[in-house]
Amino acid sequence: VSVTEGELHLEGGVYSGGFVVDMTTINNLDIEDETYKTKLEVHLKDPDYFNTEEFPITKVAVEGVNFEEANIRVHALGLAIERTVPIKATFDGDNVSLTGEFEIDFEEAKMPGTQLNPEAPENGSVSSKVKFKVNVVLVKK
Repeated sequence: VSVTEGELHLEGGVYSGGFVVDMTTINNLDIEDETYKTKLEVHLKDPDYFNTEEFPITKVAVEGVNFEEANIRVHALGLAIERTVPIKATFDGDNVSLTGEFEIDFEEAKMPGTQLNPEAPENGSVSSKVKFKVNVVLVKK
């Protein structure tokens, strides 16, 4: 997905701010076959999953970042999901780099595509967990 805008502020030694994610830019990087890649991307945008027609953007509020973790609030699918996630902050002059990997479970969103079909439980369900890999460089303005 693409980040369309964002900012981070330093106040009293604590970084906070946020960014906006354009959910219509879902792009699978794992599938090489173009037909299956496109099929998955379209499917993830439909109402069974991220419903990008109704929820084209996701806002992420960063409540505080220290050297090892960040408190975030993800506004997605009409919900606000709060988590503390591992984020490493590296400072280099006027630049700050934030890196980390974490997972957020969107179970509370009750996306239809992640729910077990009671009429065919043997088919299983798709995980409601989404893995994130963050690599952001912030430049002081």
